[in-house]
Amino acid sequence: TAMSSAPAQPPAAAAAATAPSPPPLVEVAFEPACLGERAGAERMLRWGLKDHLKVKRFKFSGRFQADGADQFVSGIFSSPEVMASLGVTATSASSTAAGALSVAPVASTVLNMGFFDVLETENMMGANGYLRKCMPETYDNVESDNLIVDMMLNPDSENLAVYTQAQKAEFIYHLFKLFFVGGAMHQRDDYANEYLETTKALYKELLTVHKSARTGKIEISSQIFEVTKANDAAEFKLYDREHPHNKCYVVVDAVKKLATVVYLPFGGSTLF
Repeated sequence: TAMSSAPAQPPAAAAAATAPSPPPLVEVAFEPACLGERAGAERMLRWGLKDHLKVKRFKFSGRFQADGADQFVSGIFSSPEVMASLGVTATSASSTAAGALSVAPVASTVLNMGFFDVLETENMMGANGYLRKCMPETYDNVESDNLIVDMMLNPDSENLAVYTQAQKAEFIYHLFKLFFVGGAMHQRDDYANEYLETTKALYKELLTVHKSARTGKIEISSQIFEVTKANDAAEFKLYDREHPHNKCYVVVDAVKKLATVVYLPFGGSTLF
C-alpha cells in the first residue's frame, strides 16, 4: 500500500517548483489594548474610527533588509490573506502591488511625550488639555474648529511653524494626526488628553525599543514605512475609495520578524 500511495507526491512537488513565491505571511493575534479595551473601543466609536481603523500583525519568514523595503512592502499588500484581513475589496488577480505602491520611511526618534508640550506653550490648548477654538472651516470633509486641527489641515494656518517639517515627519506625529483628524463620523472631544493618551499607548505597543550597546541609551529598533498608491497605478486598489485622509503604515520588527499594518480608509467604504 505504501507503494501505491507514493505517486501522489510528485505533482505537488512539481507545483511547488513552478511557484517559487515566498512563504505566506501568517497573521498573529494582536489587539492593542488602547483600541480594544472598553475605554479604547468607546474612543474609536466617538472618533469615527470603529470598524475602519485596522491594526494587524503578521509574522514573516526570511530576512528583512531596509534597502529592499519597497519590494517587501509590496509583497505584504500582494498577499490575499493580508488584504482580506484589512477588509480591502479584492482587485483583479492580475493587479499586484508590485510597482503600484510608493513606500517612504518614517522617522521614529521620539522617546517621550514632551514632544507635545509645544501645544500648550503655543496656547493651542490649555494646561488641562482644553482645545482652543477657531472659526469653523472644512478641509477635505473634515471640520476644523480648533487650533490643532487648523494647524494640521489649513495650509494658511498661523500655527504652521509650531512643528518643524522634521517633527511632522515623526511617526508619533503621524499617529496623533490620525487620531485627531479621526474618521468621517468624528465627534471631536473638547480636550486633547484622550487623543494624546491613545497616541502614546499605540506608539508604545507598535514599536520595539532596545538599549544601545554603544551609547547605553534607549533606541527604537522598529522601522516604519508610510504606504501610498503610486499615481500611475490604475489597476491596484489599496482602498475602496481614494481620500486624502486614507492612511497606511507598516511597522517592521526585523529581529522578531513581525510586520504590523496600521490601515485607515477614511470614512470606510460607504461614505462619499
